[in-house]
Amino acid sequence: MKKMAGIALALIAVSSHAEESKPLLHRASDELMYQMFKDEDTPMGRAMRKNRRDAENRAIRSAPQVKSARECAKPGNVIDEDVRRCMKGM
Repeated sequence: MKKMAGIALALIAVSSHAEESKPLLHRASDELMYQMFKDEDTPMGRAMRKNRRDAENRAIRSAPQVKSARECAKPGNVIDEDVRRCMKGM
């Protein structure tokens, strides 16, 4: 039953493409689905983790840049996701 509810919520969540324009119900169902499947090594679990990473990457890319890479870079001029988030003001 849990899997059927998850699949139904996934189908509902797929109907909207833009993360920012999703109604509250869609965002809540996405979060519920992620929490249900995030630790499973199944196709659904892998898809949920990929969708979450993609949404976070879209948020990082769309945020305005407020700092330079030099200000945020780690020792040794390492640039990783934390530095990109710093540059975007997140």
